[in-house]
Amino acid sequence: MGKILCTCGQIIFDQSDFIKNKAHVISNQDYMDFFEEAENKNFREITGKAAKYFTEIFQCNNCNRLIIFRPDKDQAIFFIPENKENSNDILSSYLGEKWLGTMSGNFTDGQGEIFWETNLESGFLQNLTLVELQEIYNKKFTEFYKLKILRHSFLRIDNKIKHEFDSKQKSSY
Repeated sequence: MGKILCTCGQIIFDQSDFIKNKAHVISNQDYMDFFEEAENKNFREITGKAAKYFTEIFQCNNCNRLIIFRPDKDQAIFFIPENKENSNDILSSYLGEKWLGTMSGNFTDGQGEIFWETNLESGFLQNLTLVELQEIYNKKFTEFYKLKILRHSFLRIDNKIKHEFDSKQKSSY
């Protein structure tokens, strides 16, 4: 989807996976049909077919509005919570702070950038030197790894993977 402009003026980004202010909702009327179609299929087989069952919902980080997109009706519907203070992060994982996040570092053409997203913190830094990128990546990787909140990460330097981690496999560090 890219970018969404909330009615409060905040821009919501939908440019990566594992976004904590995004959810997919399925109608109770479609719930069993989805599971019947998904039964005995692997993830790749069902992914494309499943989209028709789900509605995307986003939450604004500024005002906590919920924005529901119904592509079949070509509309976006905004809902304002009654209590803003108690309604933040309602779309994030049931695992809370234990949700496994992601991290990526890239260095090309003499400039580096790093992005990380966990339910404890997120960040994005750019225009880094190679030394700065490696130091930040190593620090964040060690921190998240020790906390056991990292799903996967990679560090790519000049189009070569220098470090890759997948929580389902062992690190190549």
